Amino acid sequence: MLNFKNFKHNEIPSSPGIYVFRLDLVSQSKLCLRGSTGHAEIEVVRAKKNLIKRIQLIDKVMSSRKFEGQISEIEKVTHNKIQIDLLGNSRRVFEGTDLIKKLEEVEQLISLIQILEIITKIIPPLYVGIALEQTLKDRYEQHWNNYLSKKENGFGGRLSKSGLGWDDLSYSAIEIPTGIIQKDLVEVCEDLFQGFSKPIFSIK
Repeated sequence: MLNFKNFKHNEIPSSPGIYVFRLDLVSQSKLCLRGSTGHAEIEVVRAKKNLIKRIQLIDKVMSSRKFEGQISEIEKVTHNKIQIDLLGNSRRVFEGTDLIKKLEEVEQLISLIQILEIITKIIPPLYVGIALEQTLKDRYEQHWNNYLSKKENGFGGRLSKSGLGWDDLSYSAIEIPTGIIQKDLVEVCEDLFQGFSKPIFSIK
């Protein structure tokens, strides 16, 4: 049976497969909080500020899509219609909302963090890829090296440029027995996964 599993860096298998990088949105450790109770007020205030900064950064990254297109008059022949080229960026998700104010007023910060840790698991992935000619481990290390070198035309480089860090990611994969499942089927699965989830760092 094929299973979608989470892997740590040193656990990634040397086998073909489909993989995703997800956003590890928030955790107590990322916000410098230890334990679930007994936090000093200064720790909670600092953690809340860190949470707001993270959410603002993620909002900036997730709203960095660029668009282009064309609109034209209807019911006119080509030489007699006005056509307009469009180029634009997506707007910030939380721009013009009171979300930041609501976060500043949250009293049950630990409960909020615990809920956000769960929500992270169902947020669409940042990147979807396949490893066929290479192994899952090889592809992971290639992305990691591209992140370190800030290679512009790779996922790792795009991640580095965005302001997110490698430790802001979680990694999941399905090991694919290519001796049983054909290569073109795996490629179709990648296309479907990308089509449904629209990962922001996947280009093709």
